[in-house]
Amino acid sequence: MDADFPAAHSMDTEWFAVDAEGHVGHFSSGESGAVPADAQLDEPFEVWRRLNEVLPRCTPVYDLEGHLDTGPRRRAGRHWFDKDGSDDGALMFLKSLDPVKRQIASGNAFAVEAVRGAAVVFRRLTPALSRRLHKEGHCLGCFFFLLDDEEDPEAQPRVRPAEIGLFDYDHPGENWIALPYGRKVLPSRPLHIDQLPPDLRRQVGAMRFDKLRFAETTHLQPCEWDHHLVCWEPAYLSADGKHIRELGYNFLDTEPTYEEFYANHIAQERDWLKGITIHPPRKR
Repeated sequence: MDADFPAAHSMDTEWFAVDAEGHVGHFSSGESGAVPADAQLDEPFEVWRRLNEVLPRCTPVYDLEGHLDTGPRRRAGRHWFDKDGSDDGALMFLKSLDPVKRQIASGNAFAVEAVRGAAVVFRRLTPALSRRLHKEGHCLGCFFFLLDDEEDPEAQPRVRPAEIGLFDYDHPGENWIALPYGRKVLPSRPLHIDQLPPDLRRQVGAMRFDKLRFAETTHLQPCEWDHHLVCWEPAYLSADGKHIRELGYNFLDTEPTYEEFYANHIAQERDWLKGITIHPPRKR
């Protein structure tokens, strides 16, 4: 295979896949997410630009479950701003919008669609407001949200994958293992692969998950499917968050090896590994 996988993957990459219903998913790998070799594109950002040009807009629907980890790791990482607030944007899931109506009316926040309950994006979340919303139990989860540059009149509004009909999956920003991708945003009107022009259909549809539906899959781990992979890590965490296993069919030689990874992690007791089984290396 002639493709230069390390160069393509070392700067993060975007890839696409099609599910059993013909719907399209968009995936952001980060540094450590596993990428199926079949999904590797020579120019993923050019494909993204073309999709933006040809597809109509729809409403993105934010998913709290996709923002959370699975398994024992779920107990951490739910509240990013419970103490300090954020000057650079924050997405907060709530039981209702009642506690933030004043912020919405002032223009400091705007409501977005959520799979369950309510959600709001703060342009600025002060520490005092954040502490109050958490203390009173209103916040179900809060996370970083990249805002458009409203101060630059020439800046183009950011188009998010779910706004053009794609199920949007993201790899958590951790660089020690290939974690499951989380479905953070759903489209209100999912795109079907047959709606694309033939050239885009070939590129976006090269990778298929024929036995799952994105609408029903909150977390997805490509390592659990029978595909050759591109990944910098020797290990992966299962989609249910309960098992760490050696990553197979990898086109990259990883450092450390899984043998070294296993020896390091099995020898130490770490709170965040409680409830997770680390499987030994495969027999050679």
